[in-house]
Amino acid sequence: MTTSTIQVSQAATYTVTCNNICGATGSQPFVLSNSSSVVAPPTITTNKASICNAEIATLSATGCFGNVVWSNGSTGISTQISKSGTYTALCENFCGISANSNSLTI
Repeated sequence: MTTSTIQVSQAATYTVTCNNICGATGSQPFVLSNSSSVVAPPTITTNKASICNAEIATLSATGCFGNVVWSNGSTGISTQISKSGTYTALCENFCGISANSNSLTI
């Protein structure tokens, strides 16, 4: 296949070669894995330990090199909540999906 990007659906070892006006580079193998053990879970914190009435707490995630997915269904490095509960997050990137983060009970 000749393109700068490809989509693959299986974990495997793939090889890439760069061709340009000066010639071709040697083939470079890389491994694409879907193992969650290679993606570290984020660490989550909150700005409030409890919420009352119409208050909103902000949960923030650090340590994710990819997309943060929260247990409430939102995505991004932070999410705002208005209901008490226990919240976690996970990290998704090209290496796979992490285990759940630490949990926060608000």
